[in-house]
Amino acid sequence: MIGFIMDATKNPFEYDAAPNLDPELLVAWFIEDHNHSRFIQSTRNVLINGQRGSGKSMALIYNSVPYQKIRAKLTCENFPQKSIGIYIPCNTPLTHKQEYRLLPEVEQAILSEHFFVYGMGISMAKDLQFLIDQFTIEDIKFLQDEFAFLTGKTPIYTQSPFLFLKNIFRELLRKDQELLGSGINTSIDFETTTFYTLVLPIVTALRETELLKDTHISLLIDDAHDLNHHQRAVLNSWLGYRDHSVFSFKVAIAGMRHYDFRTAFGGSILEGHDYISVDFDQPFQNDESDFGKFARDVVQKRLNDVGINKSADDFFPESFELRNEIEKYLDLAVKEAKEKGITETKAISDYRFKYGRALYFRSRGAKANRPQYAGFSTLAHLSTGVIRNLLEPCYWMYDRLLSESNRKEGTPELVPAHIQSAIILQRSDNYWEFIRNNLSLKITGCSETDAKKIVNLLTGLCEHFVERLKKHESEPRVIVFSISAYSDILRSELQPLLNLAEKAQLLYVRSGPKKKGGGREDFYILNRMLLPAFGLDAHGQHGRASIQAEYLVAATQGKVIPLKVAEITGDSLQGGLFDE
Repeated sequence: MIGFIMDATKNPFEYDAAPNLDPELLVAWFIEDHNHSRFIQSTRNVLINGQRGSGKSMALIYNSVPYQKIRAKLTCENFPQKSIGIYIPCNTPLTHKQEYRLLPEVEQAILSEHFFVYGMGISMAKDLQFLIDQFTIEDIKFLQDEFAFLTGKTPIYTQSPFLFLKNIFRELLRKDQELLGSGINTSIDFETTTFYTLVLPIVTALRETELLKDTHISLLIDDAHDLNHHQRAVLNSWLGYRDHSVFSFKVAIAGMRHYDFRTAFGGSILEGHDYISVDFDQPFQNDESDFGKFARDVVQKRLNDVGINKSADDFFPESFELRNEIEKYLDLAVKEAKEKGITETKAISDYRFKYGRALYFRSRGAKANRPQYAGFSTLAHLSTGVIRNLLEPCYWMYDRLLSESNRKEGTPELVPAHIQSAIILQRSDNYWEFIRNNLSLKITGCSETDAKKIVNLLTGLCEHFVERLKKHESEPRVIVFSISAYSDILRSELQPLLNLAEKAQLLYVRSGPKKKGGGREDFYILNRMLLPAFGLDAHGQHGRASIQAEYLVAATQGKVIPLKVAEITGDSLQGGLFDE
């Protein structure tokens, strides 16, 4: 096992953005199973969908040259492998430059690609420098000559060819910026470059070296949604490049549903033809789902790296008292099923699952304290299938554990249920504080009026789910909804608010089969960390409530979402919540 920290006074649940993590920690903490990460090592073009915090960046960075060099050193594997990756972030000042807006449309596209390609070139030079000690003297001389020819500069044989490239690109960009600063009105006054005149020649030169002649090169493009529309269009055009034998693109996008797949030539790229897609948004269904296994592996590895040899479930135990209470009501559900004449074993088990936990929550008085939220399974459900949402409360729990014990040395045995519950309730209250007071300040495009409507909508939905928990006869623990009777007028009022809530990661959108009539529909999942503030059961149950759009629009004005007790009929246990 690879381990670096081995100090239980350091918090193993660091959840900072992947580029900010210590490289050795990122390599040590990375989990290759149950998260589609091996697709990044393929020779196909791959689009990776996932919300912020779902692990897209970590997967790309892990497969880049500098991080694979660290991994090879630690595991004594060959380096480089038959496939290498070059990490190209898009959330940079260079790709966010707005000068292109000063130009006519055609020249906007040219200038946008120019800056995007130079950003790619700098990233390539930066990552490839980690390979310099692997090249032969002949390869280095060859690359120096190739890059000098490419840039029109005199080769510097005493300098690494990759440092030479990076310095040249930076100097050219500086000059371009000076020209732009002097004012451009109708034409581009400097020589621009494209993917085919800069990036492709670099890739071609690399493949002509002895070291990389049989190596596939993946261009790992992160946060493509941050590109401007011209850059996205040209990237889509590159994805249509038919020959994947030498290089391919792995492109990470937050929210592929809203991504524009049109190319610079007016066409569109097609899944299966130009690329394959993988989804890093992995809704949690149960302990045996891909996300359940992945989440458990993530926590297990991080615990081991600080010398804590406990399973995730043992380190984050359930509340003993709550577990006993739940078991009592599960037994009561079995008794109730038999009294209703249900005799088949599976039917009794289904009834127990559907109603047991609901009976416990129904038994709680109106003035009862909120239930105790604890246990790794509860933490996984509260994450709503986003790994950062899992690590964040774990980080605060571990920090609280160290503070309460005033620990200087030794290893913690577990996080007591009372600490888990206190942090979860605190985090839930913090979410609501953010929604009520900071939404319009933190989310671009969200006005104060929009923020108030979103507060009303989310509050109304939580109150609706509380009523379901108390009164619904078929699916009392459902905490997922779809929208019915969605007219164009209602959509124009509601959809922008749903999009803003999704952007703020207060709401997640999935697609699944309709319950009636065939076809597919979108359904919506509240960030489950919102639920503890209302005393709701974060575990939920399979199924989803169908809520009419007019009721949701009314909820944005503070109106109650009515509960139809017989609203859902049929078998709610026919599959997993997100099964297709």
